[in-house]
Amino acid sequence: MLAKTVLSDSLDDSAFRRVRQDLSVVMAGVGARVMMPDWVENLPLPANRRFNRARAAVRATIEDAVDKLQAERHASGDNSADDMLSMLLRAT
Repeated sequence: MLAKTVLSDSLDDSAFRRVRQDLSVVMAGVGARVMMPDWVENLPLPANRRFNRARAAVRATIEDAVDKLQAERHASGDNSADDMLSMLLRAT
């Protein structure tokens, strides 16, 4: 829901599925990290590696979607979309 709400139609189906999977890993990792001492995050554990990969993938996908949306909106001059990302981009 988060990805769909924020990014609206900025992602194709394949990218949306990847983000949804990666966000699941990130959210589970955040939940686990709350319960552990901070130093555990720096250990080269499989769970930490999955979390870091998923977090990096989500960030990259969001950055790409924002860049793409900004370029499309700038080229078309259309700033009327009502998705959350568009509202955030219009905010000052």
